[in-house]
Amino acid sequence: MNLLDTIQETIARHRLIPEGKDIVVGVSGGADSVALLRALHMLGLPCSIAHLNHQLRRDESNADERFVRELAHELDLPISVTSVNVRELANSTNLSIEMAARQARHDFFATFEGSVIALAHHADDQVETFILKLARGAGTDGLSGMNHIQRLGPIQLIRPMLDIPRATIIAWLDENDFDWREDSSNTDEAILRNKVRHSILPALETSLNPTIRAAILRSMKILRDE
Repeated sequence: MNLLDTIQETIARHRLIPEGKDIVVGVSGGADSVALLRALHMLGLPCSIAHLNHQLRRDESNADERFVRELAHELDLPISVTSVNVRELANSTNLSIEMAARQARHDFFATFEGSVIALAHHADDQVETFILKLARGAGTDGLSGMNHIQRLGPIQLIRPMLDIPRATIIAWLDENDFDWREDSSNTDEAILRNKVRHSILPALETSLNPTIRAAILRSMKILRDE
């Protein structure tokens, strides 16, 4: 799979970028969002960067922000940065940390009126979402996963990498010697998505079906079509 070609084909096939719309790329500093930003830049698509400092990991969060600012300088791209104490937001709204972070991101994205927000969700995110939704007893809508285009009130989200496995993304970054930041919380299996990623999916691949990710993606496509 050629990452650049796949992204370009996905943008064209799903008409992800309406004419006259600015592209704002949500960049955390992690591998996925860095790959998306660099790919769009290499494809010659004009874009800007949005970075939200969640203040969840103290010095690490600030280092992520510095990294993204330096990346914006390297690529000569406009950048908007805001900071939200997600832990305080969670306490004040009785939300989980994950849901409070999601709310903070959506509030931030809503400030980019008239733009599309490009997010770096990929095929492995889809598979993990399927298992999480299945465990909660979701129906067809939940099990069909994320869409390439999603509208949330005034926000239009696009996901140009939704068909690309994460292994392909990491390989592309390595081949091009592109750096990214590792989020230490991604190894914390107290977070359910991390448990699915690091324990449950590998166990299913070993004991049930070595190609279970592809099988789940096929089932999700059938559900979306139906």
